[in-house]
Amino acid sequence: MNIKCILCNAEDGVCLVLSDCQSFHCKECGEGFDLDDVETRIKELRKMVCVANAAKTAAEKE
Repeated sequence: MNIKCILCNAEDGVCLVLSDCQSFHCKECGEGFDLDDVETRIKELRKMVCVANAAKTAAEKE
């Protein structure tokens, strides 16, 4: 499975840290992040989708 790094956006560089199965490490940027970081990013992206959908709906009504 190919996963982009949420920090540097590198392709194919993310590995699950098997010692805890709750965190990730990026081979490209050398940084780590955990499930809470991923969930925060998902929430941010959901907000972006909601804003874009609201704008689209408003534009269609004009």
